[in-house]
Amino acid sequence: MKKNVAIICSIIILLLSFQTSAAENVTSKIALEDVIKNALSSNSSIQLFNNKIIVAERKYNSAVSKASDFTGKVGYTSEERINNAKIQFLAPLQRLAELNELIWNKQEYEKELKLDITELYYQLLLLDQKFQNQKDVIDRVKLDLDIKNKQVKIGTVLAYDLLPLEIAVDEAELRAIDIQREIDKLVMDLNIKMGFDIYSKWVLINRSLPEVDFIITKIDDTVASVVSTSHSILKLEEEKMLIDKELELNIGYAIKETPDTVEALREKSNNLKYSIKDERISVEYRVRSDYNNLLNLLDDVKIAKLDYDMSEKLLAIAQVKYDKGLISNFEYQRLVGERDASQLAYNQAKLNYYLAVENFKTYIGHVEK
Repeated sequence: MKKNVAIICSIIILLLSFQTSAAENVTSKIALEDVIKNALSSNSSIQLFNNKIIVAERKYNSAVSKASDFTGKVGYTSEERINNAKIQFLAPLQRLAELNELIWNKQEYEKELKLDITELYYQLLLLDQKFQNQKDVIDRVKLDLDIKNKQVKIGTVLAYDLLPLEIAVDEAELRAIDIQREIDKLVMDLNIKMGFDIYSKWVLINRSLPEVDFIITKIDDTVASVVSTSHSILKLEEEKMLIDKELELNIGYAIKETPDTVEALREKSNNLKYSIKDERISVEYRVRSDYNNLLNLLDDVKIAKLDYDMSEKLLAIAQVKYDKGLISNFEYQRLVGERDASQLAYNQAKLNYYLAVENFKTYIGHVEK
């Protein structure tokens, strides 16, 4: 009886082990939205931002509370009066600026993470298409090699003529290996961003590349809007405001002599004034430059589309010729390969343009209506 129980227990353990192993080996399908959701929920940098924001909120609340406690306190010396004034009027502003900067940085990091994941997702889909195309190239070269081998056997072709085709097969297979390595690397990158084990296996749900045509009709208005709302400019202006406030307190609460810190604060304020001016020019240049780059990428898409359409037409003509026996299967398959390559180039151009548009829209603060 004990032996039977032991056997039954062993069978149950084996069955459970098999089920667990089978579950681990199941390749799940995953969509772009799921990848982004997993990444946002498990990303360590976002968790660090959350912790820093909690601490910054605590510091801000503490500064506000302390400012309230110091209301009405003046002091006997210049140093006491200035320090008390800073606690009441400057410290809360400084802590609030730190908190807002952390919140902004977290939001920007999340946007960048989403864009990075989107790029990885679509790039993996394109690489998969590229790998399949390369397998077709290998099949075509092997077919040609097989035909040449038969010709060698009947004496119409010299064995020496096989060498270039044998080399072509090796090169095509090595290229397929290179593409697979690219895929493996991007898979590991995506696993890391999702917080998965780097060797996790899954299948991306295929989806068409988004079609975008982002045109700005009044670039000057866009430049003016971005300059007026640019975080980098606003941050410098806030920094200058805090320096000016500190300068005001140092002068206003000093009893007799001007504190030594005043000149240094004035110099900082003046330097920030020029930094703001330079940053305005830098932001305007970036908006115009990035938009011109978008127009160039859009032209690349249009050119790639023309090449793809031409390859489709040539293939359609070849199909008719092949059906009538006017061209060989090898010649027909060569045109299939050219069509596949032009389609891949077209999709890559669309992806490059889409990602550039999304990055540009993020920078200028564009909101979809």
